[in-house]
Amino acid sequence: MSYTELVEAIQHLPFEQKQELHGLISRYLIEERREEILENYQLSMKELESGILTFTDDLSKLREKMRSSMEIKFSSSFRRSFRKQTREHAQLEASFWEQLELFIENLFHPALRTHRLSGKLKGLWSFSICYNMRVVSTFLKEKPKRALLIVMGTHDEVY
Repeated sequence: MSYTELVEAIQHLPFEQKQELHGLISRYLIEERREEILENYQLSMKELESGILTFTDDLSKLREKMRSSMEIKFSSSFRRSFRKQTREHAQLEASFWEQLELFIENLFHPALRTHRLSGKLKGLWSFSICYNMRVVSTFLKEKPKRALLIVMGTHDEVY
């Protein structure tokens, strides 16, 4: 059964069955998130055992470690989409640079609405430039504080 067929089948279910399905999906999502947290915990313990992690009670050192100091790289597809979008929306360029500065300082700043993507885009991330404009990026595994910006576009264009 295709995704479209599944959605159509769900639309024809009685209200009570839709509610039950909603509850099931919510529980499945919670369980997946718990599995992700467990994986993160296990990775953290390996980092601790290998000596990668250090402990301190110096708040200024902790704040410095939390600062992103993200290095950014623009892919050719990002540069093309950036030129296209800023040509069509003049005020967008200033908004982009402001949001990119936030991203570099704190990639999870609430104004960015940074989130992981799923489905075909699993492994990629997105952050917001303005109400309907997004940037899709990835983090390089060998250097997690390096982000490669892949494309910029409206919500419908990039998802």
